[in-house]
Amino acid sequence: MNIIYFENLKNCPYYEPSYKRPGTYFSVEIEDMKFEANYESFEDGVVHIVRAGNRLRFYHWIHAYAVYLYFKKQGKQVKKYHFELGNQVHDITEQDILKKEKRILSEIIDLKFMYKDPGSHCRFCKIKQECHKELLDSGNLIVVPSISERVLKDFEVMNVDPLEVIKTDKIDKFRPFQRKSLYNLKSVYENTPLKLRKVKLPEKYIIFDVETYHENDFLFGYLLDDQYIPFIFESKEDDHKYLEMIEFLEKQERILIHYDVHDVQSLRKVAEIKPELKKRIEKILKNSIDLYEIIIKNYSFPVTSYSLKDISKYFGFHWRTDLNGYAVILEYKRYLKGEQGIMKSILDYNEDDCRATKLVMEKMKTI
Repeated sequence: MNIIYFENLKNCPYYEPSYKRPGTYFSVEIEDMKFEANYESFEDGVVHIVRAGNRLRFYHWIHAYAVYLYFKKQGKQVKKYHFELGNQVHDITEQDILKKEKRILSEIIDLKFMYKDPGSHCRFCKIKQECHKELLDSGNLIVVPSISERVLKDFEVMNVDPLEVIKTDKIDKFRPFQRKSLYNLKSVYENTPLKLRKVKLPEKYIIFDVETYHENDFLFGYLLDDQYIPFIFESKEDDHKYLEMIEFLEKQERILIHYDVHDVQSLRKVAEIKPELKKRIEKILKNSIDLYEIIIKNYSFPVTSYSLKDISKYFGFHWRTDLNGYAVILEYKRYLKGEQGIMKSILDYNEDDCRATKLVMEKMKTI
């Protein structure tokens, strides 16, 4: 178990992160359980640990405790544990850690009594697909999108077996939210995509995807036909680049395709930096389509998550990196510290996002 992801382990002790953070890794045993953890460096008696977020939370203390045990076993003297969190740093000592030891051990012992429980923590889990298949085979339908405990309870009250309903032509007789749940279930069990209603998708378009570091949208990636065109913004003072990007979009006169609302919000934020571009940006966004919203309303796929990665992987898309939206924050931070080569991985990830979006949309046209 990777103690760095303790919050996810609390939801499911089988959680395996799909992205491995950089650093020096080690194993440590706590309460007869084996954990993996890391640290960035150890120099002059100071252990340097980098984590995401701006506040020192309790799971950071658990991480520090694992590092403390490791160095204690090595017989090395540690003056302090230096936590770098976002734009803040926190220095804690061995005494600080030991004051919280009782609660830390209590939290860790609780893991022994946890079981597999699907939820948002599954999103970046390496074994998600195998685990969800196992849960489905055991009759746990919660892993199917739109199916919740409430939905299942409604079916129970109605004396309806959803697994039997999907074998019939009666799905459309149910209420809308139940109907979508049933079609999602049917798609998963029959392993086939379903189109619930006719949707007209554009032939000429531009795909776009945005990468964000905290509140800084530093990369806008576009896919025009088969050409990937990135716009990188090192600072809000890159005035000419913002204008260049908007002029590029206006010149194409094509529908703008994105996956979820975040990308549109990022483009609108450009107008806050460059107010004179606001009307031009809004005009561009009038001809934009959120592919995620179209899928949620009109399609069912044989996946247990409607993330871009899961749907595109179903259609055979191969991702070149193990990055995800959360990992990009950590990687970009390293880039800002001078590790220039990291930008190549981020660009690859962003380009893959764009190409995966295109693949999904083109596959949707064939259903």
